[in-house]
Amino acid sequence: MTGWLLLGVLVVVPAVVIAVVRNEAQRSRLRSATVDLEVGPLGVRRLLADGRDEVVHWDELTVVEVVRASLGPHKDSGGVLLLGAGPERGCLVPLDQAAEAGVIERLAALPGFDVQALAEAMDARPPRRTEVWSRPDPVA
Repeated sequence: MTGWLLLGVLVVVPAVVIAVVRNEAQRSRLRSATVDLEVGPLGVRRLLADGRDEVVHWDELTVVEVVRASLGPHKDSGGVLLLGAGPERGCLVPLDQAAEAGVIERLAALPGFDVQALAEAMDARPPRRTEVWSRPDPVA
C-alpha cells in the first residue's frame, strides 16, 4: 500500500504543479492581451485586457527598445517594442502589430532613428533586448 501511495504522490504532485503553472501562464497572456492600440500625432496608447492603459507621447519619448521573447505573455507576437519615457511611463507595442498600427512609420520620423537597426533587432533570435534609439542630448 505504501508503494502505491508514494507512486501516487510522485505522479499527482508534479501533474498538479504543471497544471497550475500552465494556468497562470495562460492567465498572464489573457491579462496582457492588447484590446486597442492607437497611434496618432501625439503618441501611442495601448489598452490591455485587464484594463491597464499604457500611453507615451512622441515628444516625451526617450528610448525605443526591441524585446524579443521566447517565453511569457508576448511570446506569440514575437516580442514587443518598448517605447519609454521614464521609469513610470511608457508603452509596449506587440511586434506583430507595430507596422500595421503605424508605429514603425512614426518611429522612422524621429531624429536619428535607424530603421535598419530596428529591422535587425526585430529579426534577432529570442530572447534578446536591443536598444535601437535614444533621444539625442539637446545641444547646450
